[in-house]
Amino acid sequence: AVQAEITKAVPVGNKSNLGGAISVVEPGTGKVLAMGQAASFEKNQTNWNVDQIYGGGPYGYQFGSTAKMFGLVTALEQGMPMNSTINVPFASNNQDHVFQGPKVVGAECGANEPWKVGNDYAIGGRQMTLAEGISKSINTWAAQLSIEVGPCNVLDTMKKMGFVAALLLDGSLQTPRRRDQDQGGHYHHRHGEREGGRRQNR
Repeated sequence: AVQAEITKAVPVGNKSNLGGAISVVEPGTGKVLAMGQAASFEKNQTNWNVDQIYGGGPYGYQFGSTAKMFGLVTALEQGMPMNSTINVPFASNNQDHVFQGPKVVGAECGANEPWKVGNDYAIGGRQMTLAEGISKSINTWAAQLSIEVGPCNVLDTMKKMGFVAALLLDGSLQTPRRRDQDQGGHYHHRHGEREGGRRQNR
């Protein structure tokens, strides 16, 4: 059933060259109930759901707008209520905002170069509540919130909620990226259902 659903949503060999993977994980135990991906096994034997040591790729995958939840949880844990506001930079689908400065470039857990972030539509340039930012899935809101609560703190929240560094074939670790096994069990366990992602931060 899982394989049928994922290939229905993302047909194998589609013209856009899109792929997709899904894992069904039992909350609380981590037991894998089902796993599937939209790929031809004849052309690709990589399991997109797991670490490289278990047959997955070496880098993991970005997981788009579901990442916004971790910044929000960090803010709530720091005492910011849902009606608190932050100043959200303007951006659109063809005009990025560039985050830079010492809190971003070269900062611990920050970026190594100016960070360009766009939105799905023109929005920002004003104060915005946590509730509005998360409900509208605004990329510049999420980026600004991450900077304000501290990117290392957001990373700590991800680890506390079950994300792990990708385990490579040589036994080394890398910065946490999405594995469906990680995201499914811990996200659903703490927060019910996944937020529908928009275009991921670029």
